[in-house]
Parts: sequence; C-alpha cells; structure tokens
Amino acid sequence: MERQAVRMAELKTAGPGGVLVTLGLGSCVVIAIFEGESRIGSLTHIMLPRKSSGKRREGENMNKYADIAIPAAILALEEMGGKRSFMTAKIAGGSCMFDLAGEGQGDIGQRNVEAVKNILKSHNLPLVGEDTGGKRGSVGRVQDRQRRASRQDYPRRKTNHLT
Repeated sequence: MERQAVRMAELKTAGPGGVLVTLGLGSCVVIAIFEGESRIGSLTHIMLPRKSSGKRREGENMNKYADIAIPAAILALEEMGGKRSFMTAKIAGGSCMFDLAGEGQGDIGQRNVEAVKNILKSHNLPLVGEDTGGKRGSVGRVQDRQRRASRQDYPRRKTNHLT
C-alpha cells in the first residue's frame, strides 16, 4: 500500500490503494477529492483562502491558496484519467487556532472553510463529508481504496470519519 505524507501547501495524488496523510491541521484545511470510477484521489493542504493579488513572488508555493490549489487538484486527477462527473470532496481542519479579530482578520480557519466550500461548489464538486472547526489541531488521513477520510484530534483522543 502506497503511503504519502502531504505537507503544508502541498498537493499529492494517489492511485487505487494509496494512502495520503497530512499532519498539523490547525486553521489550515485539507481537501480530499476522490474519483470513484478510476479509484484515484488527491489530498491538498491549504493555508489561506485566496491569493490576494495576481502577482507571484519568486519561489512562492501557490498550493497554499485554496483558489489555486483546488483547481490544480482537479486538473491533476483529470490528467490521471479521472472524470469530474465522478469526483466528490471531503474536507477537514479549519480550527480557530488564533484570535485575529483585533487585526481585522477574523477567524482564518472559518474563512478557509468558507472559501473551500465556495470553490468546490463553483467547480460542481459535491461535498460529501466534513469535519471542520473546533479549537484543536488534528491529523488528516485519506485512504483512496475505500474512499475514507478521517480527522484525528490532538492529543489522539477522538477520530472522526468523514462520511
């Protein structure tokens, strides 16, 4: 069984039987996209809702932005032979880790979740599972063979399966 770690601001894909795991979910959101016909999937670990300007700094990893990473994940699955009509998504994370209300930023975790949901909807990808919010960090895990995703809170007290 192929097992890959997905770090912050990374996007990875896996074929049938693959396992994608990400650590350190706080205000970040992980997006698992499954393509049920080909049994392939992707896991994307975003940090921010959107790129504020069209300019890219040299060496900047654009996969940290939901508005760039989600379409890139869809494209990567299509390049592997997946069809958008068979794709579904599950999301986890978006905890309220920092109180930025005084700085005019609000709850970045909630902003990430809202942006991800809007982007998925704009790409006609059904959201079929979700475990978002809270005040704790967590671990995300995706198993493509069974199309299962889960989020485990720190410390390892509770595992929520995203159904």
